[in-house]
Amino acid sequence: MKILEQSPQPNVYQMWFSSQTNGLWITRITLSDLCAHVSFVGEFKGNAPYYGNPEVRADIYSGAGQLEQRSSVVSALGKY
Repeated sequence: MKILEQSPQPNVYQMWFSSQTNGLWITRITLSDLCAHVSFVGEFKGNAPYYGNPEVRADIYSGAGQLEQRSSVVSALGKY
């Protein structure tokens, strides 16, 4: 897993756009001890950095690696 250490941090759309072939794992404060494997990002219809705010879907996993929710809509609007 690659941890992005640039400043400012890219948002979910920018990370997806740059890593589609490697898959994308995300975590953030609002996910508590959960992490998410992004499985789908809708069509980009706008300019960077938010590309028109397409829908983001991800499989949500517990800290122990157990699948909690499949294909859950993840809020990515304005998130880094």
